[in-house]
Amino acid sequence: WLKERLHHQWTCLTLGSKGIYLHDGSKGMHFQTQKQEIVDVCGAGDTVLSVLVGCFLQNIPFEEIGNILNIAGGQVCRKPGVAIIDANQLFSEFSLIK
Repeated sequence: WLKERLHHQWTCLTLGSKGIYLHDGSKGMHFQTQKQEIVDVCGAGDTVLSVLVGCFLQNIPFEEIGNILNIAGGQVCRKPGVAIIDANQLFSEFSLIK
């Protein structure tokens, strides 16, 4: 329904503690997130969108993007207030699940 109305190729839905849903125009995938203590969700959506754009620019495979987004969003949710991600920690956490 959403794609028919907006005529877009990609869909990215943040699902809070349930993870991320991505659809690339031909297939959709739900990426579960790891359970973690949430301190503050401020900026999590902005972070996910920013990292998504970075993944596009770096030609990251579709199957890896959702996990990267979950990690990035989770990083800012573990910190109080509006926070930034730590790129080194992002890559370190991603390599553990890859």
